[in-house]
Amino acid sequence: MPCGLPWQDFDKMADYFKSHYQVELQEKEMCVKGWNWGTARFNGQLLSFDIGEQSAFEIPLSNVSQCTTGKNEVTLEFHQNDDAEVSLMEVRFYVPPSQEDGMDPVEAFSQNVLSKADIIQATGDALCIFRELQCLTPRGRYDIRIYPAFLHLHGKTFDYKIPYTTVLRLFLLPHKDHRQMFFVISLDPPIKQGQTRYHFLILLFSKDDDLTLTLNMSE
Repeated sequence: MPCGLPWQDFDKMADYFKSHYQVELQEKEMCVKGWNWGTARFNGQLLSFDIGEQSAFEIPLSNVSQCTTGKNEVTLEFHQNDDAEVSLMEVRFYVPPSQEDGMDPVEAFSQNVLSKADIIQATGDALCIFRELQCLTPRGRYDIRIYPAFLHLHGKTFDYKIPYTTVLRLFLLPHKDHRQMFFVISLDPPIKQGQTRYHFLILLFSKDDDLTLTLNMSE
């Protein structure tokens, strides 16, 4: 039963749903063993985590904002409810390796999530692209594609799509050698890489470098 509703109201609710929505209200027994291993099953818009024949929990995939993969691991991040005092940020699944030939089970799991998740998709061409920019946090070199609603960081290992609504402030700061500049992007919520959260995206530029960009925009 939904939280806060007594069991004796089940018949009343069943009659209400049947008369107004032509839907049969059914009882479903959930697994409460507390185990953290089981079977993930995809059923339409739902990801169900089952233990035996019983479901332990379900995740509406429309609530997923990001899906990242690692070695035998898939991490789901969720859209945040600003009105909620406490909300779930992410769930991480360990996916055991498969002995069968074919698609990587981690990739298969990820594709099942991405096909139904409400994730920012890059539609159309980027307004402009910065190639191989040096990023100090998260460390690495990234191609940065600028889209109308978000910027996309593409690296060798990780991808990030950062909506402009999460950008709080921009800073241009001098390096102590006076030959380079830091470009700092303050983010809330931060981007995540495993257990590490980055509240600041820090890019390093040389003052002596000239950069020519072609804007994919009409006059």
